[in-house]
Amino acid sequence: MTRLNEITSPAKKVSPANTAEAQRQRYLEKRCAEVMATLELKRGQPTKYKPEYVEMVKFLSPRGLTDWEFAELFGVSTKTLNTWCARYPEFNAAFEFRAEA
Repeated sequence: MTRLNEITSPAKKVSPANTAEAQRQRYLEKRCAEVMATLELKRGQPTKYKPEYVEMVKFLSPRGLTDWEFAELFGVSTKTLNTWCARYPEFNAAFEFRAEA
């Protein structure tokens, strides 16, 4: 008899509040995921570092330029130069070349 009741009884209606709440929840989850992805991709300004700076440092090093002068040339601070030396081994090697010249 339960089978007969299942067939003959009207389908259970989904409460509009439940669907609205479910839609809201899905929207919030999607939006939070988008925001988190954006935060992971964007941390500060994009770097001004360019690989051709390595050759410039090697070429100009024998002329005795200081860190401050290199920073002015590249449009950054001396702190940024130090950061580039830590982050880019080839850039750091170019400055070590300067010490040998």
